[in-house]
Amino acid sequence: MPRYESDRFGILLPSKVKSELFANLNLALSPLYMRFFFEQQALLPSINPAPNFPLVADPSIVAVSDMNIVSYAQFATADADALKAYSKKYPPPLNPPVPPANYNNAYSVETTHGLIRLQATCDNFMFISCITNRDAYFNNEVTPRVGAQNFACAFNGRIFLSWFLPFLDRHASLVG
Repeated sequence: MPRYESDRFGILLPSKVKSELFANLNLALSPLYMRFFFEQQALLPSINPAPNFPLVADPSIVAVSDMNIVSYAQFATADADALKAYSKKYPPPLNPPVPPANYNNAYSVETTHGLIRLQATCDNFMFISCITNRDAYFNNEVTPRVGAQNFACAFNGRIFLSWFLPFLDRHASLVG
């Protein structure tokens, strides 16, 4: 099977989305009734669901991608290797900003987002992702019930997206 190659492997890809969009998004999501709105509609993954329903919108967090994964069995080592390579190339700053930010914090590791982002021809790009499983637990939490785990997360993404698209329309000038 041919491997996907790109001259953009190993670098942080830029975004023109303004940080004000994230500030407005966090402000809109902060009331307790918004948390209840999402929690009441969400489906819980069948294996090891999170104890709460965190909504994270931060322009400084990073999704690390590993490419050319051809079987679920590879995730255990590929994800760990990708995170290790990322932290070696992009260590946290010695003097982090005050108040502390997630300064390029690797918040998730996956394959699909990176492939989609590499194919995009624009820099005003955002990912909306419902995280299906904990890091290093893919085989324990997804493999036994792939459909159930992935369906719950896709369903929850749809709930957020149906709220987010009108929000994004109102704040289109901040997309870049």
